[in-house]
Amino acid sequence: MDALSSYEEIAMKKYLLPVLSLLLAGAGAHVAQGNPQGTGEYTFRAINVSDGLSDSEIRSINYAPNGLVCIRTSRSLNIYNGASFTQYYYNYEAVPYNENTGVQQDYFDGEGRMWLKETDKLWVFDFESGEFIYDIAPLLAWRGIEISVKSLFVDESGGYWIVDPEGRLYLNDAVAGGLWTVDDNTEISADGRAMPVEITDSGDLCWILYDNHILKCWDRSSRSFTHRESALVAQVTSLPWASTPRKVEVAPEGDLWILYSQALYRYDTTTHTVQTQGDS
Repeated sequence: MDALSSYEEIAMKKYLLPVLSLLLAGAGAHVAQGNPQGTGEYTFRAINVSDGLSDSEIRSINYAPNGLVCIRTSRSLNIYNGASFTQYYYNYEAVPYNENTGVQQDYFDGEGRMWLKETDKLWVFDFESGEFIYDIAPLLAWRGIEISVKSLFVDESGGYWIVDPEGRLYLNDAVAGGLWTVDDNTEISADGRAMPVEITDSGDLCWILYDNHILKCWDRSSRSFTHRESALVAQVTSLPWASTPRKVEVAPEGDLWILYSQALYRYDTTTHTVQTQGDS
């Protein structure tokens, strides 16, 4: 199977359309609509402030499990139903505005909430109440998580992955519950202990990418690591410009697609090799 064609479905639905929107949006977003004849062709329609978007400084675009489009801007969370927007404005006292926010990541848990993450910021939007939750400690405590949180990820099954200030990684499984220690953090980066920057899962296999470009595979059933991959290190560090990890997705055949700020890689989970997009 051709690598790019295997990636097309998840890319268009889960990541490339938001990325294209961000790249193309000079004063707003672009919405892609598929061809009903199934030709694989897409048309783009500009969406901007005149259509109800709160502002043109777009930070991220995601698709909620309920089918709504969530467009995060510098001022608010814009919920788009395909015809109109509803805006939910941030409390700047709780999450002060910053032009350089670093990497923005959003997650949807299985409890009707959207987790919004920026560098050193983490808050929640509750779809049922239509309100933001800035004090996340009670939400975490309700799930038995009472440790200091440096970063948080939510996997496809609704499990919470917690990184503490020392870089140790824990999993609060949505089914089994409890708080499991996944990684005591022995990885070393230029800035000290390496921090997990992205996590994705497919079944029992969970892939963890660190800020030193090391990729690890953790098996949920055995609660142990099955592979440590360093092939990305040479690829990323050889670039003539700095590149930071943005997103990791599992393709239908099981390979990984790893998006950096300046490059896109495919990782073959069978041969444990890395290819840059476009390589033969």
